[in-house]
Amino acid sequence: MKSLKPLPVWRPQTRLNKRNNYAVHTNYSPAEATGKLKEVYESGSGPSAARGKVSMIRQVQSLSPDNLAAWRALDVGIMRGASRITRRQREMIATVVSGTNTCSY
Repeated sequence: MKSLKPLPVWRPQTRLNKRNNYAVHTNYSPAEATGKLKEVYESGSGPSAARGKVSMIRQVQSLSPDNLAAWRALDVGIMRGASRITRRQREMIATVVSGTNTCSY
C-alpha cells in the first residue's frame, strides 16, 4: 500500500498584501469580533471557549457569521445530539479522522 504524503499545515493570511493593497484572506480574532460574529464565537463550548479562544477552523469562516452559525449548529447536532454512540466515542472518531487527514485537532 502506498503511503500518503502529509498535507502542509494551512494558516490563513490576516494582513493586507502591501504591494497590491488587497486582503489575501482576512479573519477576525475573538478580540476583533463584534455583533453576530461575537455572539457565535461566544456560543462555543469546551475548555478553549472557556478561556476565550476560538479554533482557527471557526475563525477562517469569520467573514460570514451566518454560515459560521449554521456550521456551529451542525456541529452541535452531530456532537451533542441524540445518538446511539456516546459523546466520547464521537470525539474519538473525530480525532482519528483528523489524524488521518493530518489535521491538527
